[in-house]
Amino acid sequence: MILPPHLLKVYLNKFENYNSTVPLLNQYVIARLIETGQYDRHVRRLNNTFRKRLEFKKVLFT
Repeated sequence: MILPPHLLKVYLNKFENYNSTVPLLNQYVIARLIETGQYDRHVRRLNNTFRKRLEFKKVLFT
């Protein structure tokens, strides 16, 4: 989870015994993608890919 610094202490106090099911490496990678803007680019690329697949299937099945 990515939190602003002022909420981190509150979160840690409330959930200190909670064990996340998401590996730390995955969390770190997603955080870096968001920080660098690469996550947005990735999402746009996936949207374009899925849009093309949908259009292809529409043509195929009509």
